[in-house]
Amino acid sequence: MTETGSEPRLTSVKRIFGNKLLLGPLLSFLLVLALMIGTSSIIFYVQSTLSEIEEALPIRLSKQERDIRVLVNEMGKMTQTIKFARTYQSPKVVSMVVRQSFEVEKNLEQIRDQYRFNDVLGVSAIHAKLNPAIYDIRNWLTDGIYNFGPTSAETLRLVEQRARDAHEEAETLL
Repeated sequence: MTETGSEPRLTSVKRIFGNKLLLGPLLSFLLVLALMIGTSSIIFYVQSTLSEIEEALPIRLSKQERDIRVLVNEMGKMTQTIKFARTYQSPKVVSMVVRQSFEVEKNLEQIRDQYRFNDVLGVSAIHAKLNPAIYDIRNWLTDGIYNFGPTSAETLRLVEQRARDAHEEAETLL
């Protein structure tokens, strides 16, 4: 009887230890999975919090303000070059103004791509004033206006007025 009584006990012991041996790797796998999910969650939370803090820092706003100030100054330089072109009515100076308009437009596109237009600095309003003015100036200096050529006194007077108005409006918005 002791043999038959010990056999069921022995099989039950083997069953318990056999299950524990299978539970060991499963518990290890679940523990590692839980740690990875927890770590990933913490990393995601920290990254999103840091991004929010970075957005709120005045450093980002000061960089944006500096870039907008450079853009408005370039528009002012272009206005001065247009005055010079109007005085001399030279095709070389007019082509220089067209090149400057491409540079101002390129800087405007970079600012548009780099920053979201929040209205803290009024960037969207400045963009709304300068972008159409640049477009008009370049078209007028390449195609002329109605029956007037690109280097005519009338065209240059209108180009100068358009540039000056856009620059002054951008300055007041800044």
